[in-house]
Amino acid sequence: MTQNNRRSQDELETLVMIAGMSMFAYTLWLTIKKFVLMIAKWVYGVITLPVYYGENHFGMYGGAEVCVSIGIIIAAISYYRHTQQKKNALLGFTFAGLWFFLAFSEVIAPAEQSLLTKNIRDFCGPTSNGLDALFSCQKTLVDLDQIGSIKAFVASFLPNIIIIWPAIFSAGAGVARVAKKHPDNTMTKKHDMESFIREQRPLYPHLSLVDLVNPNLLPINKGQLRIMDGTKRFCFENDLISGFMLRPNTISPDDYGKKFNERFVPPTIDTLDVNLTDKSNLVPIIDPDRFNSVMIKQLGEPWSGIDNIEPLELILLTIILPRACAEDTELTDEEFKEIKNKSQERLDYMFNWVYRDLTKKTGDNDEDRGFLDFDKLEEYKADLATWIERPLAKKIISKHAYTRTIIIACLEKARQIGVLPPCHLKWMKFYDRTLWAMVQNVGRPSWYCENLGASSHFLMEKTLDSLLNEPSFTIAYDGLVEQVRYFKFTEEEVEAWEKLKNVTGTDKDIILERLSDKQNERYEYDLSLQNDDSKIVVDAFA
Repeated sequence: MTQNNRRSQDELETLVMIAGMSMFAYTLWLTIKKFVLMIAKWVYGVITLPVYYGENHFGMYGGAEVCVSIGIIIAAISYYRHTQQKKNALLGFTFAGLWFFLAFSEVIAPAEQSLLTKNIRDFCGPTSNGLDALFSCQKTLVDLDQIGSIKAFVASFLPNIIIIWPAIFSAGAGVARVAKKHPDNTMTKKHDMESFIREQRPLYPHLSLVDLVNPNLLPINKGQLRIMDGTKRFCFENDLISGFMLRPNTISPDDYGKKFNERFVPPTIDTLDVNLTDKSNLVPIIDPDRFNSVMIKQLGEPWSGIDNIEPLELILLTIILPRACAEDTELTDEEFKEIKNKSQERLDYMFNWVYRDLTKKTGDNDEDRGFLDFDKLEEYKADLATWIERPLAKKIISKHAYTRTIIIACLEKARQIGVLPPCHLKWMKFYDRTLWAMVQNVGRPSWYCENLGASSHFLMEKTLDSLLNEPSFTIAYDGLVEQVRYFKFTEEEVEAWEKLKNVTGTDKDIILERLSDKQNERYEYDLSLQNDDSKIVVDAFA
């Protein structure tokens, strides 16, 4: 009850204060009204005197003609300022439009009832109709004091609009600008996916590439930006198949477990009999020599310092190696934050640079594109030279013999201090699919076929906890051999393999594209091989 009484008392005090201020303002206005109107007579009179002169000397529409003339003069001056002095003419053109509107008001009202010149008649009452009208006023201060407030307001309305037009224009332009650009308004627009991506580009630089090349509009099985190659396409495209054989028989993992009480291991071709009765049940034979040559290419060059690595590898190391070294406990908080911020700045810069590189005009080929022309290559190289001397960097490099296995190790370390998702490095896919696949694979249990070489060798080095100079692809080969036996290879695909051996160029791409459409078609075993134990290796290479 006490609170309600207090609130009522506060409201009453507010009302009394408002009423008192209103009475004071009205009393003050009545006191100084005659002096205000005397000043207004001259201010408004100077503006409206030409129209008053036209009303009395140029006939019925003389005032309208004067208004139109003033509007044309203002428009001409505004156009000149816009063309010759590069000024914004919008304010001038709208001001000219106001005078055209005033001309319309002069047409529909007789001269003696014109609102535009009412201030001269009411505040001055001149005896002359010429340009000296303001000097022949009959109204005195006593007469001005007798003019009612509403009448004074009506007589002042249009002259006030003319005087404050720049402020009205600025207010209107500000409202329009806010409606168009203010986040509260722009974020309430209805978006489709493309317009939303375009809206978010300034905040997320990686969206610039998505806006440039919409992945939803690209074919998934051809071109540089196609999805990662599946097992079938990888084998066909790299000519890894030396022939076909009948699929090996299998035994039930359940029966095997009951008999030996041991973990089931997927069988190999050397330990099984071959079923020669099903001529359509074929699987490829992977050529180990050809496989090794492809893996060596994926693994890349041995590490021999920053002077002998590819530009893209150098850029990637410059971004991730400082983050990998951020585990150093001797770093201050400021140094740690600087490392993360610098890394993010470089990632953002790469998206912007790649966008410019992809959109620049070139000839019939892409020789003018690529990181050989990267404008900060020397800067990044100098920065990397200082980082590889850090103790943690030396420790990482000492356990890996190849540049790309060092990159994998750095990525694993870099992600321990914060998120570094593959999408931040997606710009690499435009230039090097193998390196992009490698970045994608870090920290994942399954490997892409396009990255078996580096991942297989890295896993062996990690297991040994030491660098390994001789390439090790045993894990990759065994996994790929096992994986292909989980796919169905039809007679059509066997015939396609025969054709691939003798064709190149576009014809080869067409065959590979058709094969890619079926790359996930798996063979259905009569006996179950779907338990977790039997598919550990297989799922690693799916």
